Amino acid sequence: MGIGAGIGCGAYVLGGLLAIGLISVGLIGFLAPFVIIAVVGIALMFSARTRGIGTGILIVTAAAWILVLGPCVALLSPGGFA
Repeated sequence: MGIGAGIGCGAYVLGGLLAIGLISVGLIGFLAPFVIIAVVGIALMFSARTRGIGTGILIVTAAAWILVLGPCVALLSPGGFA
């Protein structure tokens, strides 16, 4: 799981850079890299050999959505935090 968490952290750093570039497309463009990372983590859960890596990626995914992406989406939405 440690390797998966490391891979997940690196993927979220790269995904964040890509999201900054895609923010001009809108909220969907901002969220697309992060959804792809979550889908890859889910796909890795199906094989017994890659289940630990997938678990680490999904742990980082949960933390990133709660701590970072949730407030960012709330700020980027038309109503903001109102």
